[in-house]
Amino acid sequence: MARTVFTNANLLDGDHAARKGVTVVVDGEHIVEVASSARGSTGSPRTARAGDRVVDLKGKTVMPGMVLCHFHAGYENVGTFGGPIDLQYSPTYLAMIAARNATLCIMHGYTGAVGAGVGHNIDSTLKDAIANGLVEGPRLIAAGRDLVTSGDLVGAAPHWWKVGLDGVGRVCSGA
Repeated sequence: MARTVFTNANLLDGDHAARKGVTVVVDGEHIVEVASSARGSTGSPRTARAGDRVVDLKGKTVMPGMVLCHFHAGYENVGTFGGPIDLQYSPTYLAMIAARNATLCIMHGYTGAVGAGVGHNIDSTLKDAIANGLVEGPRLIAAGRDLVTSGDLVGAAPHWWKVGLDGVGRVCSGA
């Protein structure tokens, strides 16, 4: 399998100050080398081998993927909260929203996500769909259904009480 050699990159690795003029070599899913972009007499990067795919990033930035640590895959329009979030949709439609949201995650640089609750086993099914190449998405730590306390979101959204919560969530109360 040919490696991919990214040249002329700005590198943000999270441990050091930003570095310019860096070459990053990727073999499959693994970064195998990070080096100065010094070129040999042929003009090709010293780290490139015959058959490697060489991509000149022309000063664009390379950085590790980000992890979204609170991901409700089935939620839609969370920024405009004021509605029942995901309860107005069928489980099948929610799964389609989750697939779209997983693709949005990876397209925005999130290579990992931690599920924060979604009904109908959507997270675990989404994780399988990503692993099997059916859906593009981040590495996913799947969650089960939501667990909420009385007086929390449930109090602000009383429609939950009218919906059969099997498969969707559970209300936990110490009373």
